Amino acid sequence: MILCLAAVLLLGLSSCGREEEEQQTASGSMPEYDLEQLSSYVALEAYVGLTVSLPDPATAKSDAVWEQILASARILSYPEEQVEYYAAQTRARYRYTAKQNGMTYEELLETLGVTEEDVRKEAKDMVKGDLVYRYIVGDAGITLTQTEKAALFDRYADKFVADYGYNKSYVTEQMADLIYDTMLYDKTMEYLVLNNTFVTAER
Repeated sequence: MILCLAAVLLLGLSSCGREEEEQQTASGSMPEYDLEQLSSYVALEAYVGLTVSLPDPATAKSDAVWEQILASARILSYPEEQVEYYAAQTRARYRYTAKQNGMTYEELLETLGVTEEDVRKEAKDMVKGDLVYRYIVGDAGITLTQTEKAALFDRYADKFVADYGYNKSYVTEQMADLIYDTMLYDKTMEYLVLNNTFVTAER
């Protein structure tokens, strides 16, 4: 889910335009996770009823609780197809940057001090986020109703247009699934904020 959304579902928005085109050419579509096999990939401690420390009053509660949940999660095994997808995305970004700067891919990695092991680690971190997010969504039974989709669609579409410069008709016709994914992510973060306790760390 890193296409133009990273994040979001864990994946937030990533690079768009020409860079996205190179990434898609390099790695194809995002492979689907086998949701019925999530428990064989990830072991998650409690994600509700937690006491979450906010290092600063300005820290977003959703960020703080997500980081705490992610840190406590154990990955039992990584689905290789998804790891390679994200690794290919990362390599494509580096290749694009290298090309824009008149360098080879290898020269850029050497300049940045990045190794193939680093690329794989970044990919595994993204997969871990995906697995934990999908586990919570499924385990907590978080879904979007048709009423929610209809009521929120225009608001989300307008935000995509404002934030990323897309044409409104393109967003509504081509990006509906991405918008619904973003809605579900936001609803999940709201669920985590409502079902955990937050305290501000003493200085």
